[in-house]
Amino acid sequence: MQHLAELPENASETVRAAFEGKADVEVITGEKGDIVRAVARSSGVAGRQDCGVETLMSPEIRSNVEAIKAAYKNYQTLESWKTPIKVNYLLI
Repeated sequence: MQHLAELPENASETVRAAFEGKADVEVITGEKGDIVRAVARSSGVAGRQDCGVETLMSPEIRSNVEAIKAAYKNYQTLESWKTPIKVNYLLI
């Protein structure tokens, strides 16, 4: 966890948003995996500070998430066909 008293020069849009009072999350894709960074405004002992947390997620987790998203999209597609198939079955 990192506490920032002032906005760094190389700050991302997510960090800039935190200094404006908005909590936000960003995912930065890299060769070694995805970096997930979350920032929020917090009040500390030395006054108002921004607080950020980031963690590295392995490529295996990313591939698992992609597989889950694909399976869910497939489920939604099949679910949308449920009623038309029932109607056709009843008509036959």
